[in-house]
Amino acid sequence: MDYITERAHAIFTLAHGGGVPSNEDIALYRTYAVLSFAKGKETTARDVHDAWTSWIIGTYPYHRSAKPFDQLSEDIQKMDDLYVSAIHRAST
Repeated sequence: MDYITERAHAIFTLAHGGGVPSNEDIALYRTYAVLSFAKGKETTARDVHDAWTSWIIGTYPYHRSAKPFDQLSEDIQKMDDLYVSAIHRAST
């Protein structure tokens, strides 16, 4: 397994308590892995949201949350915290 996919699997495991990402989701977690390598513990919820938006518009371009982070409700913004934490932990 390549190092990006390996980190993607680690982030998925940290976020979900085990398992592996589906074939559909692996592209998203690879993007999270790139954030992990590029920004590490400086990764923000806005970064995670931007990565997620890039991924979701490929299959569901009109998703109600596919808009800039600051236009989301606080509840929706907080959903990214789980992934921020997993990226930070995988970046140690």
